[in-house]
Amino acid sequence: MTSNVIKKGHGTGQADSWTLLGMAEVKGAHGGQIFVATKRREYNGPRPFLNGALPGVFEPYPLGGAGQEFMCKKWAVMTTIFGPTELVRQLVAMKDWCIVIVGDKKSPPTYDIESNNLVFLGPEDQEALPYKIIPLLKWNHFGRKNIGFLYAMHHGAEVIYDTDDDNILKTDGKGGKPLIPDFNLGKQASQKDVIHSHQSHVYNPYPNFECLNVKDGSTAFVWPRGFPLDLITDESTWKAGRGIEESSTTGLVTIVQSLADHDPDVDALYRLTSSLPLRFQSGGFPRLEVVPSGTMTPFNAQATLFGKDAFWGMLLPVTVHGRVSDIWRSYFTSRIMWEAGQHLAFASPMVTQCRNPHSYVADFDAESDLYERAGPLVSWLLEWRPASRSLEGIVEELAVAMYEMDFLHDILDVDLAIAWIEDLRALGVELPKLLSKSNDNFFEPYAQGTVGATKIVESDGTCEQASVEEPSVWARRLNELPS
Repeated sequence: MTSNVIKKGHGTGQADSWTLLGMAEVKGAHGGQIFVATKRREYNGPRPFLNGALPGVFEPYPLGGAGQEFMCKKWAVMTTIFGPTELVRQLVAMKDWCIVIVGDKKSPPTYDIESNNLVFLGPEDQEALPYKIIPLLKWNHFGRKNIGFLYAMHHGAEVIYDTDDDNILKTDGKGGKPLIPDFNLGKQASQKDVIHSHQSHVYNPYPNFECLNVKDGSTAFVWPRGFPLDLITDESTWKAGRGIEESSTTGLVTIVQSLADHDPDVDALYRLTSSLPLRFQSGGFPRLEVVPSGTMTPFNAQATLFGKDAFWGMLLPVTVHGRVSDIWRSYFTSRIMWEAGQHLAFASPMVTQCRNPHSYVADFDAESDLYERAGPLVSWLLEWRPASRSLEGIVEELAVAMYEMDFLHDILDVDLAIAWIEDLRALGVELPKLLSKSNDNFFEPYAQGTVGATKIVESDGTCEQASVEEPSVWARRLNELPS
């Protein structure tokens, strides 16, 4: 049995952008292998944003195509292969929101719902748009949502709600109107909401929101999809306080992940072995937990709000399975957010997930990268020291590194990241400036080798000592036999 342990060990050791300790695989006692983040191949493609070298001025994209008349500050984005769902009907009724639904080859050819604030982008509509990412996206993949993100930015978005069509909004408690809370995205984090753990660099927020089994009211122990498996039972990953020391400072909250009641975002391992439905009590009050720099927590693409300052971090990779794509995005984006003084927050549920049909066994297979590689990815990111000093350059640099280490399985995702940056610039999306080392919120990466060391879990000898003189249950029967 083996385990990666991620403990506090802050340092200033230097590390190359992709170097890690260890071999590519470490064999266990019975021939199993552990994935270790190490360079496996070389990227020799273009690096237009290397060292912050920015290409010339991009020609702005003109408005055009389906729904060009819609200009909204608040956009909800989803992709689906189904017709209108309850969530879509809710969003259509929210007149201060617009919705863009990105269709796929398996989607209905038309989207049958009356609305003056919904845009459905079928395959032909998508191919008519000017975005450079479009030729790089696969059909029948979750990553086509990226088109919807750019479309929303192109049409005035200041907030984007990244969601799935099976996450039903809770209501305002008065007239039954669906509610998307105002989380003051882009504003300074409240000190009382910042969580801190003195022992772990990885945080599981679910236990602190008091998760209960709906059937009997018992406490349920849960973890988010993409959480490193070998840290699930480590108490230091969820025993965290709220509030910060007086000497600490906070940054901007630019992304808020809502938890989900009924069928929350857990992995197939949980669903195959534990009970549903679930409900987060949150002490009976709405809660917001801000995750500090230097602490990793996976977030999803099911009920997540992005402020304008975080639009750059919405890109979903396409060379991994859809069950992996949003989690890899979350770790990728979280690490870069720290360079810009931005923070992720988790919120009490504003949605109930009534999940579309799924096979848990198929989900388990689709999530294999999460089980094998989330821990090594988190450990590597905490020690990673980017060379570039522009956000564009860091996005490109990290995409290259994750391809070279085979977290991203094909060079296509590097091309996609570069095209994404070019699209953002052509849409006039302003990218945040990086913090200088003199800034109080500057994140200093952990020293190489201080995070995520692989260890072998060995017997402490008590098993052997207790077993030497323990009578066998068969001895009783043998003693009862006639001589």
